[in-house]
Amino acid sequence: MIRRLLILAGATIAFWIVTAVPASRWGVPGALAMSAAAAALCFVPTALVIVWASWARQKSGDQNVLMLVGGMGLRMTTVLVGAWLLTDQVAGVGDFRHLAPWLVVFYLFCLAIEIALVLGDQKTPVVRASR
Repeated sequence: MIRRLLILAGATIAFWIVTAVPASRWGVPGALAMSAAAAALCFVPTALVIVWASWARQKSGDQNVLMLVGGMGLRMTTVLVGAWLLTDQVAGVGDFRHLAPWLVVFYLFCLAIEIALVLGDQKTPVVRASR
């Protein structure tokens, strides 16, 4: 589990560097700050879902289904509420319109990494239908 979390952290930081640094050099206003905030807002729930998936894998099938549905809700709620609190309650952060594109990019990136890590660690083989 620690290995998966380190991979997620490293991939998120690398993706942030690859996207935010060029955007800031091209003159996108607040690119470094907004992208860092979006990366953090998306990283935290993704890390929690990876931990939850590791725990649920050892439990019943019901726990796995709960993790799938609950993980999606946890991710969406954390990102949206966090973004709203950040843009509405913290002075000087800016408008949600500047944060929203970064949220979409990092949400989808973290989701893809999570899927790869969780599915890549499955120990049960996939059963394929014979023709």
